[in-house]
Amino acid sequence: MTREMQNALLLLFGCVLIKIVVADVHVRYVREDFGPFLLASGVVVAGLALAGMVQDFRALRRSHDQTSPNAGRAGRAAWMLGAPVLLLLFILPPPLGPETMASASGPAKQVSLRSAPAIAFDPLPDEPAPALNILEITRRAAFDTTRSLSGREVTVTGFWLAASESRPEPLLGRVSIICCAADARLVSVRLSDVRGTILEAANDHAWFEVRGEVTPGSATASNGYVPHLRVTGVRAIEAPANTYEYPGG
Repeated sequence: MTREMQNALLLLFGCVLIKIVVADVHVRYVREDFGPFLLASGVVVAGLALAGMVQDFRALRRSHDQTSPNAGRAGRAAWMLGAPVLLLLFILPPPLGPETMASASGPAKQVSLRSAPAIAFDPLPDEPAPALNILEITRRAAFDTTRSLSGREVTVTGFWLAASESRPEPLLGRVSIICCAADARLVSVRLSDVRGTILEAANDHAWFEVRGEVTPGSATASNGYVPHLRVTGVRAIEAPANTYEYPGG
């Protein structure tokens, strides 16, 4: 690959990084708080590429007669390497959703939680039905010695997964990532008392905000640390702008 080609690919790559952050679509691929680092990286990479291009334009070009007849072919082949980067300037893949995760790993599976000692969690906020993410509910249901979920309603957001042969109970799920989409896993809660609610006729992968009571101690190693929630209220919502859930966030 020629120096000119390297600079062109670097410039394209830097522009892609800048574009996905400015357009706020980097949350499809990495944690939201990685945005500033991606933007800075894109600016540095694009700047280095432009500096290299300026240096090349100032240098004396070799005569056409001295150019190897294979150079053009090598250049065309090298451009093919830049095709995926070029496509990302115009086509941005969507975030991982329940369809992608199900096809990649079979039935929904909870994030693997290693054996942890039971600890006392902080009390839930005093507000009625505080919003918790699925991982927080899982940890409290599995390891909280204070049973802070006992007798309390919580609100959780996720997509609907109806009961099936591989899932004896309906689930409310969310895709969780630690760093980026490469480590994505499905996390979920088991739902009961859905009869008579809009969930009964819901389509798979539709998004809902569910209110209910979590059974303390219902997330165990034997069930893959998937807690149980008794539904007391539900409303349909649009998919959030950031569909991922982060451990500890």
